[in-house]
Amino acid sequence: MLADLYRDRYDTAVAVGDEIQARSYERLVQEYDTGRHVAFLARTGRVTLDTTPCGAQVEVFRYLNRVRRLVPERVEFTGQTPLKDAVLPVGNYLLKLSAPGHRTAHYPLEVTRGGGWEAIPPNEAHPRAIQLFSERQVPRSMVHVPSGWALFGGDPEASGSLPRQRLWVDGFFMSRYAVTQGEYLAFLNGLLEEGREEEALRRVPCRALRPGAKAVPIYARHSSGVFAIPSGPTMEPIHPQAPVTHVSWHDAAAFCLWLQRKTGLPWRLPGEGEREKAARGVDGRPYPWGAWSDPSFHCFRDAILEMSGPPEVTRFPIDTSPYEICGLAGGVADWCAEPFRQSGLALQGTSLVQPEPITAQNALPPSRIERRAVRGGAFDGSARAARAASRTGIPSTATAAGVGFRMALSLPKSGRS
Repeated sequence: MLADLYRDRYDTAVAVGDEIQARSYERLVQEYDTGRHVAFLARTGRVTLDTTPCGAQVEVFRYLNRVRRLVPERVEFTGQTPLKDAVLPVGNYLLKLSAPGHRTAHYPLEVTRGGGWEAIPPNEAHPRAIQLFSERQVPRSMVHVPSGWALFGGDPEASGSLPRQRLWVDGFFMSRYAVTQGEYLAFLNGLLEEGREEEALRRVPCRALRPGAKAVPIYARHSSGVFAIPSGPTMEPIHPQAPVTHVSWHDAAAFCLWLQRKTGLPWRLPGEGEREKAARGVDGRPYPWGAWSDPSFHCFRDAILEMSGPPEVTRFPIDTSPYEICGLAGGVADWCAEPFRQSGLALQGTSLVQPEPITAQNALPPSRIERRAVRGGAFDGSARAARAASRTGIPSTATAAGVGFRMALSLPKSGRS
């Protein structure tokens, strides 16, 4: 009974991040155990995993703290799917799943004491295979975030963090980088080509060059009529590979619609829960790279910048998530798909509700202004706001120097993993 009691207290200490207490309770479990907790004391767990197609090569990397960052270091274990009760030491891992003709999937997981890692969705009896996609199935700019369980919230240092909870998230694609100034310019000029000049003019980002001054468009317009990045000594510098800013949620929705017309794919904005998982993986880390903030790691207000706005999206390579998605803790925060709910994420049981594709109605001025969820760090924001569990909401018609957006796609129904 004492061993059971101390095991429960160990689990509680781990859940709140108290490593000292956890070690103390572990020693007490070891002292009083009569054989019920052998697997727990062995410091190992088991992993069961399959892919479609089957027979994918599995490379295993263990996350270790190196100079205040979690760095994936390769371990000797390799194999092919399906994995059935593969034994690994307790810890956080990254599996790279590859098959000929398919893009490599990054699959983080957490091995707990005496526990098993299985991708079994709620109300289902069997693990769901991880779908691997060919290059022609996925736009080059998009990254696959496979389905599975992940930790959300539970960060007392994050702004507006929700309570800690473990939720199932269906797989999705997310853009590796935020939408850039150059990409948004292509959208505006695309509207001109479609004869929608009035809408293009309405969606040009504007900013005030000094406090109290009237906001002016950030793009120039050539005599030919097209929009372009301005140049000249009196102009505020804009890098074409910097993330676009000063756009409303409805402008972001209009960009999705234009891309839908151009590609035939159901583009949308990421859900705020999807964005949290994309940033921190499955182990509840505070930042994409680990637990420490540093001005050289991500673009927030303590970072040294050459420009008055966010730099190009490749400027801070350390700000990369387990799925190799960049800029989730700095540069610009992202508009998310859903209305901001003070009570928390949209759930169905213990599953995250996936957002629907953007519709034409979303791009129109709203009859009633509502707050939309915003997630992520920004060049003019704090390290606290950059923590993956931080959340806020702002009016959907508002624009800001530190708010942009990125793209998402739901997986086909046949490949929900």
